[in-house]
Amino acid sequence: MLYDVPSVARCIILGLFDTMSVLDYLLRFPDMRETVNQVVRLAREHLPGAQLELGVYTDPEIDDSYLVLYARFPEYTPEVMERIRVARRACLPYIRGRSGWILLTTDFRQLP
Repeated sequence: MLYDVPSVARCIILGLFDTMSVLDYLLRFPDMRETVNQVVRLAREHLPGAQLELGVYTDPEIDDSYLVLYARFPEYTPEVMERIRVARRACLPYIRGRSGWILLTTDFRQLP
């Protein structure tokens, strides 16, 4: 399987630990490549100071998987989830109508 170097580099820069899973997902759903770029851009704009990590979530009960972009913060204040919701709404026009899906969320892991 062939991967283009810029995609791999972007994934590593994002803090992606399971690079091959994400790249495999993007090969299966090529229209998601630009969507990921836009979602990451909007997440950076709406969530300054957040560390972003991109991965693939696979549902253990049904045959389904999608991209997940985790936003992590040094501190989780009450407004963090509202900021994430605002960022999600900004991302929706880039996600709708695509063959795959990406979810912007947090797992509440604290940054050092």
